Amino acid sequence: MKRSIGTIVGFCHLLALGTFLPYAGSSQVPGSSAVTVSSSGWTIVADQDAGLLSISHDGLGTLLKDIRLNFRNGDKISPIAGLKAKIKTAGLLEIITDRPASAWTFELKPGFMIISGTTANLYLTGSAPAPEDRIVARLIDPGGVPVDWSGTNEITVSFNGRDTHNPSRLPSVNPDVMTFSLGRIDAGNLHALFDRNTDMAISFPVSAKMTRNHDNQDLLDVTVPVPGRAMISVIRDYYTGTLGLPFYSRFDDSEFPSAPLIWGSWTSYYYEATESDIVANTDWISENLRQYGFRYVQLDDGYDRGARNGHYWIGHWDKSHFPHGPQWLASYIR
Repeated sequence: MKRSIGTIVGFCHLLALGTFLPYAGSSQVPGSSAVTVSSSGWTIVADQDAGLLSISHDGLGTLLKDIRLNFRNGDKISPIAGLKAKIKTAGLLEIITDRPASAWTFELKPGFMIISGTTANLYLTGSAPAPEDRIVARLIDPGGVPVDWSGTNEITVSFNGRDTHNPSRLPSVNPDVMTFSLGRIDAGNLHALFDRNTDMAISFPVSAKMTRNHDNQDLLDVTVPVPGRAMISVIRDYYTGTLGLPFYSRFDDSEFPSAPLIWGSWTSYYYEATESDIVANTDWISENLRQYGFRYVQLDDGYDRGARNGHYWIGHWDKSHFPHGPQWLASYIR
């Protein structure tokens, strides 16, 4: 087993609507079944013959493709047939279906798209490109409870640093759940994407479901209920504008392309871990958990404590607790 301190990145951010200059346009090529509407940075194409739609954005490219309009009948979601699309006004696409009868509108606005339907139990399904540069994220609810995250006194007492305060908001749904992600993942409480190349976020409704496509890990299968209305948002300058940070720094995931499975000593021993504790846990993990993907052991604290409980750091290990030193322990874990 290798000794490594794994890193998992969390995505908990505020939701806000980006702003940009609107543009409106529409077209229908003679002899073609495709109807295209462009406005406010959005483009939606409806292929009437194929019964498919696609949604793209000028800053992000394709957001959803192979979109179908559906209805729920019992436990089954079925495609609606007989799609007829027309341009109502600039930035407004209307779609009429006949089996079953329904009317849909797609209204393109700066920063968001409103999808409306006239019939109960309507659903939109499609595929969202989600390669390694466009990752699944959780966006904090702007209507959630305001909080002020403050650091412990460790930073001021032990490291002579300054106390930190980070204003944020708890999400309205599952506020006690903290979500971490790394790699091509999906989860029931995640319904947003963050594009790491453009510092832009894509927010689907909280009722939307995103599941990783089994045949293509760079795609997410997206299901969006449309209970009358639903909204898809695009947020520009997410870190620098919405979060107010000076810049977005991409996490280096070249070492760990997906979240590593790690046992860490802190939650079991705090700063009282000893060499024999680490050896015993390493033996047990190797024998019982390695087959399930556990490959890393993390010694968090306790190896460098001084006489007054201060830190000596990596160069001065406490020989009373770790008599063999760091090189021996790392080799043993490997």
